[in-house]
Amino acid sequence: MEYVVVNNSDYEFFDDFHKWRGDPKNPELRLLWRFKFPKRLCVTSMLFNKKHPQLFVVGMGSYDFNNPTEGIISLYSLKNPTTPEISFDTQSAVMCMDFCEKNPTLLCVGFYNGGVAVYDIRRIINQTVYHVTDPEVQHSDPVWGVKWVCTSCSNEFLSVSSDGTLVKWTMAKNELTKTVLMELKRSENTNDCEGLLRTVQACAFDLNPFIHTKFLVGTEFGEIYCYDLENNNQPVQYEGHNMQVYAVRWNPFHENTFLSASEDWTVKLWDSKQLTPIIVYDLISPVGDISWSPFSSTAFVAVTYDNKIHFFDLIVNKNDACVRYSKDSKGQKYAMTHVSFCAIESSSMIITGNKFGLISLHLLPQLRQNMKVGTDEQEKTKLEKLLKITGTNVLDLNKINVSTYATEV
Repeated sequence: MEYVVVNNSDYEFFDDFHKWRGDPKNPELRLLWRFKFPKRLCVTSMLFNKKHPQLFVVGMGSYDFNNPTEGIISLYSLKNPTTPEISFDTQSAVMCMDFCEKNPTLLCVGFYNGGVAVYDIRRIINQTVYHVTDPEVQHSDPVWGVKWVCTSCSNEFLSVSSDGTLVKWTMAKNELTKTVLMELKRSENTNDCEGLLRTVQACAFDLNPFIHTKFLVGTEFGEIYCYDLENNNQPVQYEGHNMQVYAVRWNPFHENTFLSASEDWTVKLWDSKQLTPIIVYDLISPVGDISWSPFSSTAFVAVTYDNKIHFFDLIVNKNDACVRYSKDSKGQKYAMTHVSFCAIESSSMIITGNKFGLISLHLLPQLRQNMKVGTDEQEKTKLEKLLKITGTNVLDLNKINVSTYATEV
């Protein structure tokens, strides 16, 4: 009944939600809904549920480590985005979250104090299933990334911290059991990396959706490493960034393509087989977060600290964003910290959050090229064809078969 009342009272919002497609000749982002949380906390994590994309969760805390705060976790539904379905406080600031794909009611969370927890969003009260609070067991630094492990029983997840450890947590009968899988070390080729400096101060993390033993780590120094759990040799080190890496994201359709975003104002597109980026985009401000489209292998969105949203579709324009949107015309700069794509195919949308707890939902223009052309394999092929003639690949003479080219001429 509450959903029906909200739908009728805000008819224009829901009408746009279902029908708005935009003008392909003049693409723009459409602001649907904006909500400011009562407590002035920073949005530190946000994502949609993997099985029920009408649900999304927002984690809040603080990136001001001189003034640590408590955290908040709020679950919302697009059927009533004005009020959270569930909202509860946490003893430490929320830093990262991930929904379990096989059991979509389970949410794992990493905290500023190094602890981790698992919550069940079906519960109205006492959502906590497991919570690690013992300082001798939890990480010694903030947890910057958590990811569920793809197994048949879905009872394990990974966490990465700036203390330089990759940990696997297993949900036992009464507790989370800890297994340190890897001590993350910087490449031996890195200058001045001895003793404590050899430890990777990880601040960005993503697990490859196709090769589940392979993962990316971004560091406070701007380095990007690719590790493999089955190969404990030296990690692959990419050219990286000049300042802290805020996000690394694997492409959902291609196992070798990923994006990185940094405080140095740039977004970089990578092929994991190359040590240098294919394309570098300068967005004139620190890039808080990036997110790939779940429908198109060539589309992604980035948010920056100058309060702007940048929507890219490589098949439309490889050199610049297709659409840029500024949320405040008065010139106020509320740094955007996170963005997430929704996986509802009927309406392409994103949610964004900033450092003052402002949450917004936008519809993206339905460009013809932005829609999924077919199967996942077709999307992968579309991206591969595009990247062969893009950025640094154009000048990569090693990829050109000279003898074949000469024969054709």
